Amino acid sequence: MEEQPLYRISGLRFHYGDTFELFIPGMEIGEGESIGLVGPNGGGKSTLLKLLAFLETPREGTIFFLGKNIHGTDSSTARNVTILLQEPYLLKTSIFENVAYGLRVRGEKDRIRERVEEALGQVGLPFSEFAHRKWHQLSGGEAQRVALASRLILKPKALLLDEPTASIDSYSTYRVRQAIVDIRKSLRMALVVASHDLEWLNGAVDRIYKIHDGRIIGSGEENVIPGPWEALGDGRWRKALEEGRFLLAAGPPPGRETAALLRGTDIEVHVAEWEERSVENILPATVTGMFSGSRRKNLTVQVDLGGITLQAMMSPERADHLRVLPGKRIWVAFPAAALRWLQLR
Repeated sequence: MEEQPLYRISGLRFHYGDTFELFIPGMEIGEGESIGLVGPNGGGKSTLLKLLAFLETPREGTIFFLGKNIHGTDSSTARNVTILLQEPYLLKTSIFENVAYGLRVRGEKDRIRERVEEALGQVGLPFSEFAHRKWHQLSGGEAQRVALASRLILKPKALLLDEPTASIDSYSTYRVRQAIVDIRKSLRMALVVASHDLEWLNGAVDRIYKIHDGRIIGSGEENVIPGPWEALGDGRWRKALEEGRFLLAAGPPPGRETAALLRGTDIEVHVAEWEERSVENILPATVTGMFSGSRRKNLTVQVDLGGITLQAMMSPERADHLRVLPGKRIWVAFPAAALRWLQLR
């Protein structure tokens, strides 16, 4: 018998007034699978997380959890899912009671002290030092780690995280990442995380989805280039960049503000300017980051292109040959026809 997924989404729609609609035609998340969500602010990442946590109800479509069609908040199902929002709320009491709160609500009385100590240890907060502190005696990073410990102690089937490392110190970022990796090794727990931390996501998750304007538009390897675009009158459009440069795209888009999609594998990286008449876009850029994922053969090279961040894909051998490093000035090249217009509505 084929194993059913933890989540199965079908025809999901959710509206905020008349200005925003999240639409997910279909999506599955298996037990123990890890998913990353990337995209611009306001694109729908947090809304999707809240729907998966049953904090919001779809206006249309269905969300199946372990084969069960979920309508609104279901208390028995909600016990298997926990979410950590970007700005978590702590109870105005001790750290011990904050971490133990979920167990007490569920009526679980066994080994509370031992389980709180274990959860605090997972996020790098020694029990003897932190258990009896009050909520207001924590730094921002420590508060985030306490909030994560209060979720980990429940050992959910699905852990949902909304920008878990945003606006916290580097050590807390490390501890949050490590806690998530460690608990996923010991439990068959699904992870869905919305984050701008692409280096972490590339090494930690099984799949990455890019969400733009309420739609899943591809994997994390695609670049979204927003408008406005200026028509040149010859079937090409251009977008102004910094320092008087322009980026060219081919074909009439549906509208001036339409976004375009550019795959990272369509971008060539060079260390010197060269002439290739068949390639319309040859532009200087600065490398801002490099990372690789455990499941990907290529390196992701992140560059700043006149105020736009792009991700190019290249082999580790070529990167080493060209000595591509963060901070280096390089040239990127891609044809105008490589840009595809996003049809979202």
